[in-house]
Amino acid sequence: VKTDLGNVIRSSKPLHEQGVIWLVVLFPPPLLLAFLWFWQNHRERLETDIGFARSLGALRSAKKHLATAEKLVTSGSPREYYDALSKAIGQYLADKLNRPLASMTHDVIKDLAVQHLDESDKQKIRDLLDRSEIAVFSSVEISGITRQEDFKSVKELLLDFEKVLK
Repeated sequence: VKTDLGNVIRSSKPLHEQGVIWLVVLFPPPLLLAFLWFWQNHRERLETDIGFARSLGALRSAKKHLATAEKLVTSGSPREYYDALSKAIGQYLADKLNRPLASMTHDVIKDLAVQHLDESDKQKIRDLLDRSEIAVFSSVEISGITRQEDFKSVKELLLDFEKVLK
């Protein structure tokens, strides 16, 4: 049994003299306070600014309509399918621009496309909305392949709008 410690030599500085410990102790509290302040401001803005809240939830809302349309691609009638696609585009733009859904007519949507999208997307949305009007208001039958292509086009258009309308 050793009763004497002998020569104890420290190989490094004491912990309180090292700079790293002060970073670990002093840095997190201000960082946490800054995070809480930003989070509280964000929540407050969501509660008070309806346009901001609608804009943030626009894509989520459009995806719900797209989910409905996806179920109707093969099984549903063209009228219901194209109505769901039109609602997806209209609801997205209404929420993103903080406008009433009733004001999002096909002509308004085409005008918005002209303002914000490139030429190929403008043509896609014109064709899609024209096909949608034909399917909803007439008895013309539209093939399943065209419906699937239109579904892909709507998804791409919504993503393009999302990039442009931040």
